[in-house]
Formats: sequence, structure tokens, C-alpha cells
Amino acid sequence: MTDKEKAILTLSKKEIDNIFLDYLYSLKNIFIARSIILLICLYIYFFQTDASYLIFASGILIGSFAQDLAWISTLSKSWPFSKSIMDWKKVKEIAESK
Repeated sequence: MTDKEKAILTLSKKEIDNIFLDYLYSLKNIFIARSIILLICLYIYFFQTDASYLIFASGILIGSFAQDLAWISTLSKSWPFSKSIMDWKKVKEIAESK
């Protein structure tokens, strides 16, 4: 992602006060893929006789969900402060540059 693309994305979030849902929506494809993998792991675990290694895989997937949600929560809590100290003129200049 270039600086211009980052600036455009930042400008698009300028008016948003609570960006938790916005970040969550941006990660929807990752969550869908992980959910599918987790469901496959659970299906194999419950319908196979020796699939104890899938508990480990399921734990990793659940941990990655928790880590992403914690990251999103941290970003959304710091957004009001970041928004207040950001030089929006500079961001706009970068977004409009060639």
C-alpha cells in the first residue's frame, strides 16, 4: 500500500468516531476463512476416531481470533486521540498528490 492509498484511507475514516466496527468489517474475509477452517477442524474432531491434534489447530485459530479482536479494540480506543493530533492538511496533501 502506497502512502497515497494510506492517506486516502485515513481521510475516509476522519468522520468516524467509533471505528471498531469499521476495522472488524475490513477483516471480514480473514474471519470467514478462519471460521471455515475452524468448522472443518471441529467436524473432523467430532467425526474421526483419532483427531486429537485438531484441538491444537482449533486453539491456534481461536487464539488468532482473540488476538485480532484485541488489536481492533486497542486501535478503536486510541482513535479519538490519534484523530485529534493528526495533521489533516498534510494527510490531504498526500492523498491529492500524483
